[in-house]
Amino acid sequence: MTKKTQDNLPEVIVSGNQFRERVDAALEALKQAESAQPTIFVQDTQLVRVIHKDKVSERAPISLAGMRNALTHSADYYRLESVMNFIVN
Repeated sequence: MTKKTQDNLPEVIVSGNQFRERVDAALEALKQAESAQPTIFVQDTQLVRVIHKDKVSERAPISLAGMRNALTHSADYYRLESVMNFIVN
């Protein structure tokens, strides 16, 4: 991760490094986003999301789409490309 964007989200560069490094950066961004008011937990062996409705909290399994949504809102992801010796977003 590098600097934060105007939305105060960390920037994660997803090109030019190993997949494990991208995963680590994405999980760190998710950890930061969840630190104030956690909503994603592990129950038994499954990821669940806590949903607050009408002063009642419910747990629901988090789907792949739900996990993508959480990751999307935790950071700004960029792929850098080299064009004629210049780096562009």
